[in-house]
Amino acid sequence: MCHDTNGRGVTRCRSESRSESRSESRPFSRPDSDFCNLRRRQAGMGLVGVIFLIVVVALLVLAMTRMLEVDSKIYSYEILSLKAFYAAESGAQLGANRVFPPTGVSTCSAHVFTFTDPAMSSCVATVSCDTVNVSGQVFYTLESVGLCSAGDVEARRTVQVRLKP
Repeated sequence: MCHDTNGRGVTRCRSESRSESRSESRPFSRPDSDFCNLRRRQAGMGLVGVIFLIVVVALLVLAMTRMLEVDSKIYSYEILSLKAFYAAESGAQLGANRVFPPTGVSTCSAHVFTFTDPAMSSCVATVSCDTVNVSGQVFYTLESVGLCSAGDVEARRTVQVRLKP
């Protein structure tokens, strides 16, 4: 039979004979000694469950942290790639402005453009210019390569433009 021995809610089980426990008024209930034995066998199971739960949650947190880190790198690579594309596009436009200037003499030559804007300060555009004569008509081909770097990572994008006077 289980009973409170010290008044603080701590129960102790005492073995008794089966005939004593079956003589109770509840015919379909378990004997108190079986309950106490079951309780003894399960001692510490809560601790195992809690430790398992903590390990699972820690693994989930670790996986989420890793995913966030990878997503952050991918996002920064996308931004760098986009900046390289804009540098190449700007270089092609500046090269077209040199081939067909608003005033002055036209020049079709290679040129390197650096950008002074703080957002594009790590980028350069290298523009090359070729002329092609097709049936007496001159066409200009500009190839602009935008290169942006951030630390040890570089992004390179190329834009090609064909101009007709």
